[in-house]
Amino acid sequence: MKKWKCRVCGYIHTGPNAPEKCPTCGVGSDKFDLMPEEVQQSEEERQAIQNVLFNCTYGLYVITSFNKDNKINGMTSNSFVQMTDTPMQAVIGINKNNLTSDYILESGVFAVNFLGTDNHNEVRRFGYSSGRDVEKFKNAQYKRSKNLKLPVLTNAIGYVECEVQKDRTQDLGTHNLFVVTVVGGEIFEAKDPMSYAYFRATK
Repeated sequence: MKKWKCRVCGYIHTGPNAPEKCPTCGVGSDKFDLMPEEVQQSEEERQAIQNVLFNCTYGLYVITSFNKDNKINGMTSNSFVQMTDTPMQAVIGINKNNLTSDYILESGVFAVNFLGTDNHNEVRRFGYSSGRDVEKFKNAQYKRSKNLKLPVLTNAIGYVECEVQKDRTQDLGTHNLFVVTVVGGEIFEAKDPMSYAYFRATK
């Protein structure tokens, strides 16, 4: 049976067609999206796929943002990908449970800090705990970015500033996929970039 999700309130309807009216928020059927069907896989099939995906090549980045009260936070990510050069656009997937995700949804902006192979401590600082429990920027080396005034790590390779194209954000269930315009950036130091594989091998 098909499932339809309201873009406004998140209500999920099961049926051959979207409902004429959302019973939760009252919007019409034009605000419902057809949800992708879940693929049924055995645990063995799932593990086989996961073993292949472990061979994907990823960079490691720290994603930083602020909320409407100018509180700052950051998280480690391996899902940032440049998509186009003209205009400069990129995509990133962010887990909805992360505090940084809340900040990005509030502010509509974030910075991507490119880590070097000497930035193991930054991976741990921003990836091993939640900003709801600890102040991640305490004693961190950072400043505010040139254009959007985002917190950026000065001991990283550099950063880019991103503005979310809000009308193109996609709900992927556990994650939001943000399509962004890259509006600024700066290099601090030329050094070898950190990959996910390198971090796992040397952590």
